[in-house]
Amino acid sequence: MRFAIIDIETTGGNYQSGKILEIAVVLHDGESILDQWTTLLNPETYIPAGITELTGITQDMVRDAPRFFEIAAHLVKLTEGAIFVAHNVRFDYDFIWHEFHNLGYAFQRRKLCTIQLARRIFPGLGKYGLSALTQYFGLENPDRHRALGDALTTSALFQLILKEAKSQEVIQNLVNQGIEESRLPANLSITDIEQLPETCGVYYMRNQENEVIYVGKSKNIQKRVSSHFTDHTQKTARLLQQVHTIDYEETGSELVSLILESYRIKELKPAINKAQRVARYIYAIISFRDSSGYICFGVKPRKEAEKLLNIQIHAGFGKAGAARARLDACQNEFNLCHALMHGERLSGKPCFAYHLKKCLGACCLEESPSMYNLRANQAILRIQKNLAGSFLLIDVGRQKGEWSVIGIRDGKFVGYAYMEQDFTDSSLWDWENSLSRFPENEEVSLIITNYLAKHALKKLPVTA
Repeated sequence: MRFAIIDIETTGGNYQSGKILEIAVVLHDGESILDQWTTLLNPETYIPAGITELTGITQDMVRDAPRFFEIAAHLVKLTEGAIFVAHNVRFDYDFIWHEFHNLGYAFQRRKLCTIQLARRIFPGLGKYGLSALTQYFGLENPDRHRALGDALTTSALFQLILKEAKSQEVIQNLVNQGIEESRLPANLSITDIEQLPETCGVYYMRNQENEVIYVGKSKNIQKRVSSHFTDHTQKTARLLQQVHTIDYEETGSELVSLILESYRIKELKPAINKAQRVARYIYAIISFRDSSGYICFGVKPRKEAEKLLNIQIHAGFGKAGAARARLDACQNEFNLCHALMHGERLSGKPCFAYHLKKCLGACCLEESPSMYNLRANQAILRIQKNLAGSFLLIDVGRQKGEWSVIGIRDGKFVGYAYMEQDFTDSSLWDWENSLSRFPENEEVSLIITNYLAKHALKKLPVTA
């Protein structure tokens, strides 16, 4: 094995908003250091005072330094064929992967985390940060929080680990993401798994007859597929026996991947997707008007609700408790009647919420149906997360300079497309014809509703 031990200094802790200030690569063959390289980088952004205090890197120091794209080709060549090693590898790898992604290049390397490695080789130390391990093993690092100093210290730690008897076995296991090659389907290798993208999308597992037998989605396709072959379940056993090839569609947007997965499972009816072929949202929040004209709410099993007359279904949930929690939140937010929120018949007596001054008196007829229903309709919009109307949801795309665009017409999902980020409102006059269209699917409307309850996406109203 050949290892590229890497450390970076950045303007912040989030790769989506932070930039790389400095990078160092120490090449190692498993016995000794072969080469080392480091450079400051111009982040083309402001360096926070706290970062300067921590690293000593100032704006003046990076002003004439190369930008990432200027060293990208050298970094590719330097790390080619090597395992990407870092202390907390996900941090360094994500920053570098993101920089390459912005350049339109798919940077992929096998990864090894020295924190995970140290935990396996030296259990029970308590703390596994680089400073703690440096002190514990008596290593020297005169240049802490500078890329080369930390990369060389990580190299010294790595060499200590390599001297331990079981290190090679542990390294192989971590590099292979816990997959035992002997347990992979006969036609797949570790290399096939490693060549899958580390991006968001939908993947398809096919049998020898090229039939899709399993459809899945993930924010990291490679990582999710790997996990299938490290489990010890009946599903894993079937995948090991039947999977012949794996292909995928990158979506960029997690919401698009959820939508696409739902449609593909219904369209292809994969044999191993038993759980997803059953409706995910088996409970529903419903509303109806009682004999006095008040809007009432309730939670019903979805199949039962679909058979009822004069009721509306507003949102689906996997568990009844989650549906009731949504109703409770709306009751508190809009000062609604406890009795009406739980489908109880009005007795003319004050409900529990009335005594707490959180109900305005519909239960004891102190508030008219017309006044009460104004707030009840607001609650319905909150439950639906404003899926009513016609609009476009704007989310991340598959590459830099691109948006994913999800179309809603009269509260129903129409389709999605990808557009350049500099599109204008006037370019959307024919927006529906720009979408990859899908047949009406109530489950997808629920997927979008539930996603918007947890994630804020830009919403662009459309009238055409």
